[in-house]
Amino acid sequence: MIKKSVLCKRLSTALSCDISLSFTYFFGEFCDRLKSFSVRRNERGQIIKKWKVSPPDVLRHKKELTLEEAQAFSYFCGYDLTTSVPTALW
Repeated sequence: MIKKSVLCKRLSTALSCDISLSFTYFFGEFCDRLKSFSVRRNERGQIIKKWKVSPPDVLRHKKELTLEEAQAFSYFCGYDLTTSVPTALW
């Protein structure tokens, strides 16, 4: 389990700026687009990974995310936020 506040700090570190004020909005955008980011596709559009995530309404109000939910959010952000030192995914 990873707290959303930890994900916010790690994303702030990755972007080299403080995003704490806009993180709620950014996470809300992730929840709104969850259907497209709950799967990972290769360059041909084939599904190569499907994460088990909660429904958007439940996910929006959670304080802690499971590892798979954090991985899906990391994919949305473009940084691996599951480790203490965030790295770019592409």
